[in-house]
Amino acid sequence: MVGYLRVVRHAHGRTCADSSNRLYKNNRNATFTDVTEKAGLIRSGWASGVTVGDYNNDGFEDIFITYYGQNVLYLNNGNGTFTDVTQQAGLIYEGNTRWGSGCTFLDYDRDGYLDLYVANYVDLHLDRLPKPGANPFCNFQVWQLTVDPEV
Repeated sequence: MVGYLRVVRHAHGRTCADSSNRLYKNNRNATFTDVTEKAGLIRSGWASGVTVGDYNNDGFEDIFITYYGQNVLYLNNGNGTFTDVTQQAGLIYEGNTRWGSGCTFLDYDRDGYLDLYVANYVDLHLDRLPKPGANPFCNFQVWQLTVDPEV
């Protein structure tokens, strides 16, 4: 897989129910195939950030995705599938709802294992948001990701 771009698109939609992450496999011929369902990565929710890294040093790149609500860590099984290991990794958050906005893996303490840094966004309460279209200055957009393999 080295040298071949894979694309992870995080969930965006008008509601949590109509959005899901997407994982696209590089076919190595300037095309991509959606392998999300096969990989076990279907999850509804508002995702904001994604980072990829081999956090357990098994040679396979794992995926961490931030959400409004519970962030998720996916372990790469090495066979094209992933397993949600959020609970086993001790990453279940039971306090007030958070909006994970960004994340990255790095070896902060230089012990040979990747550490995880997660940034949270504003203190947001869905029940206090204006209704869509109620405020012309407060809107969100949905953008599609296009990858040009020639770049």
